[in-house]
Amino acid sequence: MAKDVLLPQWGMEMEEGLILKWIKAEGETVEEGEPIVEIETAKLTSEMESPANGILVHILVPEGVTVPVRTLMAIIAEPGEEVDRPDTSQWDLNQAAAVTMEPGSETTPSPEARPTANRQVTPVARKLAKDNQIDLTSVVGSGPNGRITEEDLRKHIERSEMDRISVGTASRKN
Repeated sequence: MAKDVLLPQWGMEMEEGLILKWIKAEGETVEEGEPIVEIETAKLTSEMESPANGILVHILVPEGVTVPVRTLMAIIAEPGEEVDRPDTSQWDLNQAAAVTMEPGSETTPSPEARPTANRQVTPVARKLAKDNQIDLTSVVGSGPNGRITEEDLRKHIERSEMDRISVGTASRKN
C-alpha cells in the first residue's frame, strides 16, 4: 500500500519548511528511517527520514520551494505497485503553493491549495518580516535565485532605521 510523505511538524511553532535537496530521486528504493530529503525550518536544517520501505514513485514538491506543515511532498509505493501521480496542475509550486493534508487523514490530500508568498523566502526571514511587519515585496533577495534571507531582512530593517533618523533630522532643520 502506498505511503504519503508529508512535511512533519518538528516543533510547536513550525509552520513551514524549505525543501533544500532531495537525497533520493524518483524511482529509487528507500528504506524506512533512511534520509530522503533535506529541509530547512526557521530554526534548523534537518534530513527527513523515509516513513516506509519501498520505491519513491513521485516527488511532488521540487527543491527550493517553501511549503506548509502537512504538505504532501512525495509518495512511496511497494515494488510493482502502480500509483497514479496526483493531479498537481492546480498547484503553482513556482509560487510556493502546495496541497496540505488534513490532520488525521492518511492517504488522500485535501484538494485545497494553500498558497504562500510568491517569492522564495527562508523561513527565518519570513518570521522576521512578520514580526517586524515588513512587506516582503519591498525587500531585495541576495540568496540563490533571489531568495530573501535573514541577512537581507536585517539590512532592510537597518536601512529603514537610518531613513527614519535622516527624515527626523531633516524635518527638525526646516
